[in-house]
Amino acid sequence: MKYIKVIFLIMIILLFTGCIEQITSRFQKVDVVYVNLSVVTEENKTLITDMKATRGEVTKINAPGFVAPDKFPGIYVKIKQSINISKPELVKDVSVPNGIPYIGPGNYSFTVQLFENEYNKTQPIFVYSEIIDNKSMRLARNMIGVNSTEE
Repeated sequence: MKYIKVIFLIMIILLFTGCIEQITSRFQKVDVVYVNLSVVTEENKTLITDMKATRGEVTKINAPGFVAPDKFPGIYVKIKQSINISKPELVKDVSVPNGIPYIGPGNYSFTVQLFENEYNKTQPIFVYSEIIDNKSMRLARNMIGVNSTEE
C-alpha cells in the first residue's frame, strides 16, 4: 500500500511541474507538407519539374524539423504563403527549411514541417525549391502554388 501512495505522490509532483505536459506534447500533431519533385537536365540546363505537394500531419516526435544536407551540392525545399491575399506576390516562409544532397537528375521526396503559428490553413501555399552547387551558386529553382486550404 505504501508503494501506491508513493507512486501517486510522484505522479502529482510530475503533473504540477509540467513534466507530463512535456511528455504528452511530443505526441501532438504538427502540420507537414509532403513534396515530390523531379530534376532533369536538358541542353546543359538543370530544371526542377513535376513538383507535387500534399498537406498532412505527423506527431511532433516524428516531425523532421530543420534538415540540411551533409554535403554540397544540395536540393532545398521551403513552403511559403502569401502575407496578404490581395497582394499574392508578397510571401513569407511558413516552414522549416528542408534539404538533401543533390546527386543528379532523378526524383526527390521531402517532408517539410510547417511553423505552428505562421501557417494559415485558409490560404494556399507556395512550394519553393532550389538546387545549390559546391560554390553556393543556384543551379535551378522552381515555385508552384498548391491549394491546400481548409474551409
